[in-house]
Amino acid sequence: MQIGKRKIGLEKLEKFVPAAGKEYEKFRNYDFGFSYENKISMLSAYLRTRLITEKEVINAVLTQHKMQPAQKFIQEVIWRTYWKGWLEMRPGVWNDYKKLILNSKSTSSSDSLDKALCGETGIECFDHWTKELIETGYLHNHARMWFASIWVFTLKLPWYLGADFFMKHLLDGDVASNTLSWRWVSGIQTVGKSYLASAENIKKYTDGRFFPKSQLALEPFEIADTANKEVCSLDSFPDRVGNEDDCFLVHEEDLSLEFLNNFNEKKLVVIRPESINLERCSLVNDFINSAINDQIERLESSEVLIEVKKINELEQFLLNSDVKTVSLIKPHVGYLKDALSFLDSSEQMKVNYYRRNWDSKLYPYAKKGFFPYKKAVLPKALNEIL
Repeated sequence: MQIGKRKIGLEKLEKFVPAAGKEYEKFRNYDFGFSYENKISMLSAYLRTRLITEKEVINAVLTQHKMQPAQKFIQEVIWRTYWKGWLEMRPGVWNDYKKLILNSKSTSSSDSLDKALCGETGIECFDHWTKELIETGYLHNHARMWFASIWVFTLKLPWYLGADFFMKHLLDGDVASNTLSWRWVSGIQTVGKSYLASAENIKKYTDGRFFPKSQLALEPFEIADTANKEVCSLDSFPDRVGNEDDCFLVHEEDLSLEFLNNFNEKKLVVIRPESINLERCSLVNDFINSAINDQIERLESSEVLIEVKKINELEQFLLNSDVKTVSLIKPHVGYLKDALSFLDSSEQMKVNYYRRNWDSKLYPYAKKGFFPYKKAVLPKALNEIL
């Protein structure tokens, strides 16, 4: 079981850094099993909550490796930023996903779906990954791609129900990475380009643990995309925290607040993971709660005003208190932002949003595909913010 503590994230980073160069490039696609010492960082849950930051991770890697040998790992780090920036500029894609999930609630029950969710499809590798995800809250990235492909093209289940299943169980569940990766596998994120899992590829990169010969779809099929992909402009937010704030909202998307500029003693309002409209498993909620607890302990000079487990508790607190200015890191497009949307229409108080310089500098490059993004970011834009 992974525990959400910054100290543990830093220990994992220190242990991984020596292997972040050519060794990572050589072995990163191999999934030897959760209990085996895979050649990957296992940092994603700590980055997703920002117990450790992308900038910290890349700087640590560059102390032992030059940019070029470590580029494959660095690309994996900036992929998450790319997905976030892409979705920030296209919130219609997220709104469409939510509608698909909502509309499926009364019609999504089926024997094939139930078997997939329980790991009883008869496809050994898929069933193994289902149970591994439920039991550990994690899947190797390559296994996620195979899983999604089998879900969509072999089992012929709706992609968005698979994405929802992942979000409920992944410790590193990130709305942008998860939603857009499932769209990509399904062939609707990059039009005409889907990902089809093959038995030979699975055999090779699981070191022979699985070989689903004659069990997988041989061809993908076209899936209609109803999403509104209209591009919106990015709002600009400062990264230097003001001194006039009455309270600061602590939430699961950024738990390294003490490293923000001017983040001195603050009065805190803590948003617990149970408050958002997503029924995540206890494993995920426990990790996030431990990460939030760790953040509060590190902000020992601050005072906690209230801990919120239901959003209406926050609304009532702000309505009945004398708070005039509330501040927070701007949530990314997703469940948390939706839950806190009432702040944008508040007439009672001023709301100050902040955004990490990392995000402000790199989001604007996510206008098209990842390869133009990578070309723009590596190394010039990245070097400017490290």
